Amino acid sequence: MEKLTESEIRTLQLALDNMADDGVLDSGIEMLMALHNKLDRIAAEQPREPDAAKPRRRMVVCPECETMFGVELS
Repeated sequence: MEKLTESEIRTLQLALDNMADDGVLDSGIEMLMALHNKLDRIAAEQPREPDAAKPRRRMVVCPECETMFGVELS
């Protein structure tokens, strides 16, 4: 099963909240809250990638040709 990213989980929660606010899910509010809570648990259980593992990059601009490119920082 593919894991959801934290951003995808938050997007789903926002969509569910908006549907509840619009009255679309009035009859299933308990189900909505259970799903919202389940998404919170899924987000909490997924391991986070340590920031140190991600390469740090900075965008720089060549002063001669004005081309922008990324440079990895060490």
